[in-house]
Amino acid sequence: MPSGPAAHWPLQPPYQQQPVPRLERDENRRNRLPAIHRRAHCGKCRRVRGRGERQRQYCHKDFVFRAKVLEKVYHGEETRYDVQIIHTYRNRYRLEHREFLWAPNKCDCPFLEEGHQYVLMLRRHINYERTLNRILLEEDSYTQPYRAREDSLLRPLEELCSNRGSRTQLGG
Repeated sequence: MPSGPAAHWPLQPPYQQQPVPRLERDENRRNRLPAIHRRAHCGKCRRVRGRGERQRQYCHKDFVFRAKVLEKVYHGEETRYDVQIIHTYRNRYRLEHREFLWAPNKCDCPFLEEGHQYVLMLRRHINYERTLNRILLEEDSYTQPYRAREDSLLRPLEELCSNRGSRTQLGG
């Protein structure tokens, strides 16, 4: 009989399955947005507000409308918003009653909450191959919570900017 410490060790069952360590991805493509979203601005992006910015974006953007955010879904490096169009102030292209808005996920700007209504000034994005046609919500897009005052400030801009683009003033 063997002597020493090996003689007193307990015998192990012939086969015991060990937990397999989980393999981690080399590249994690998921969003790295904070778990708790703040209502405030991130601090890195330019805040868009004021009369001059409202007028400039109203005349230059492809779409200006009031919408209710129905759903917010993170897809890879983008965020997709499902919105219901309530009122259109200006559109260069046809809009449906429900649309998807796409935003790059550098941060969560501009911050839009589900169930809330916003006035949005956005542009249309078509990729080089013309296979992708999206409404793009950029971090510097004009987005304001809807209020009756915001509506009254936008109505006069309909006269200033045509529905097909910015007007140029001739002569003078």
